[in-house]
Amino acid sequence: MTHAIGQNIKKLREEQGATQDALAVKLGLSFQAVSKWELGTTMPDIALLPEIAAFFGVIIDELFKPNMRAYPNLAMRYMSEYESFPSDTAFEKATREFEKLREAGTATDRDVQFYAYTVENRARRDAQKAEILYNEAIQMGQEKKDGQYYKSHAQLILMLAWLGRHGENIEKHRAIVAQEPDDLEAHLGLIFAYRLAGRYDEARAAVAAAVLRFPDKDKNGLTFEEGDIAFDEGKFDEAEELYDRVLAAGNKRVLFYKRNLYSIQGRYAEAAEIGHRIADDYERRGLDIEARGIRENAVALEKLAADKLVDEKSE
Repeated sequence: MTHAIGQNIKKLREEQGATQDALAVKLGLSFQAVSKWELGTTMPDIALLPEIAAFFGVIIDELFKPNMRAYPNLAMRYMSEYESFPSDTAFEKATREFEKLREAGTATDRDVQFYAYTVENRARRDAQKAEILYNEAIQMGQEKKDGQYYKSHAQLILMLAWLGRHGENIEKHRAIVAQEPDDLEAHLGLIFAYRLAGRYDEARAAVAAAVLRFPDKDKNGLTFEEGDIAFDEGKFDEAEELYDRVLAAGNKRVLFYKRNLYSIQGRYAEAAEIGHRIADDYERRGLDIEARGIRENAVALEKLAADKLVDEKSE
């Protein structure tokens, strides 16, 4: 065992291009001590093993294994483990070590790039699993086709759009509308897919086609969709008018969209007022956790409104 660890220390040190003196200084020892380990005449004190392992970017057990390779640091070592054998444990170890490097100010641009790659790798794997689960939920709800079924569809549309799979989204929902032309939710799904793709003319045309079958558009969500299209196009006056029509028809969900509309226009006081209104409603319904987040957002908007007022007065 003495010979094995000595050989590994030499091998790992040479792979890193480090001298015996550099390792010795790191450990607070003389280079002769390191030389004796590598010759196999002595073995490092057990208390030094964690520092030696960290120096070479390996874990302690690997110091005793043949054919080890050196890593620049432990973060890169755990990143390689996660890439080859994905697990929550490996991901958490890698990200924790990358964060340590960043906090210490010793992370290189290569470290940060590989940190980003590790997070991206996890996101891609999570997205694949999420897609499978959304499709499973849709399949489970196929018979009932209740509100939850359509929420699952909407979330899948949103995720695929986030992944840039707009064409797939649109073609899929064109086919659904063709198969189920009397299903309002099928039309809403297609409009949503067009809107997320930024194909606003086609989204408006899809709204117009749906209105032919479902004319009460203020109540059935089609006016809402028109408002969202106008919002995305930056036609804020038009969007506000459409949202007000939806609200007058009894759809309180549009309040979230009005709040965002006011916020993006810098109308922070009005946005805050709507936020408090939504929070009050959530509290009445016993949704305290959700209400707290909305209330905090409203308070932040009030601060922005106050700061804006100060700036205007100082001009």
